[in-house]
Order: sequence, then C-alpha cells, then structure tokens
Amino acid sequence: MYQDHELVKKLPFLAFLLGLASLVPFFVLASAILFFGTLGPVPRLALALLSYGAVALAFSGAVHWGMALETPGLVPAAGIAAWDRPRLFLGVLAALWAWGALFCGLAWGVPSGIGLLILGFIVVLLCERRAWRAGAIPQGYMLVRLIVTIGAVLCLATGLGAGEVPLSV
Repeated sequence: MYQDHELVKKLPFLAFLLGLASLVPFFVLASAILFFGTLGPVPRLALALLSYGAVALAFSGAVHWGMALETPGLVPAAGIAAWDRPRLFLGVLAALWAWGALFCGLAWGVPSGIGLLILGFIVVLLCERRAWRAGAIPQGYMLVRLIVTIGAVLCLATGLGAGEVPLSV
C-alpha cells in the first residue's frame, strides 16, 4: 500500500486553515440568500453561489493532480503508481463535472446546477475516502475535506430554491 510512501505525511496547519477559509464565500452567499431571500427572489446571489461552487469543486479535483504529479511514479516512463492514474482522472472529472453543473445552471436554471454540484462534492468525497482508507492521502486531509464538503453542501442546499427567477445572462 501507500503507507510507506513519502506522500503520507501530516497535513500542514496552513493547509487546514485555508481549507476552512474556503468555506467563507459559501457561508456569506448562503447567508445573503437566506437574508435577502425574504425580500424576494435573489437569482444573482444564487448564480454567485453556483459559480463559486463550480470553482471549489474544480479545485478539489486539482488537488489530486498535485498529489499525482508530486509522486515519483509519474515522471519515469516505466509507469504510473497505483493511485496516480485515478487521481489524474478524478482531477479532470471534477473539473468537467463543475463546468457541466455551471452550464446546466445557466442553461436550465440555477437549482439544476446547484443540484449537480452537490452530487459532485459528495462523489469526490467518496473517492477521497476510498484513497484515504488505502493510506494514499495525507493525515488530516480527510478531516478538512469532510468539513469543507459538509459546509459546501449545506450552503449549496440553501441556495437551491433561490435561482428560480429567469436570469438574463
């Protein structure tokens, strides 16, 4: 397994802190939707939430590209380490899923895009959990990802009903 690999190290405190900080736009936008939503529909706030959610989901995939490229197995022509190939796929698929969710939100209504983002965050978390259980993810990473995913999903769910007014994009 990956237990002996140099990648399995403690997560730096700064990474933990910045991971939690990534929730700030989610909370600000979800709070604004809840507060301003009492005054009437808020499609622009929901669109902002959808957009930030897409960026955050794409970034969560990019983390795995970084992990794969950091390992020595990718550089030699001999092949790719066992977890590098799935990491590379996850990185690309998360970005494509995020773009698809953003497009669906713009084309068919923000709630459809937000629903796809929620699903995307959950799938990425499940993939990461599998890698974590195999020892292929740094210690502490899953705690940050769990907190960020739960926070993001709750905030996105808050915005589900906020984008029902047609947007003039």
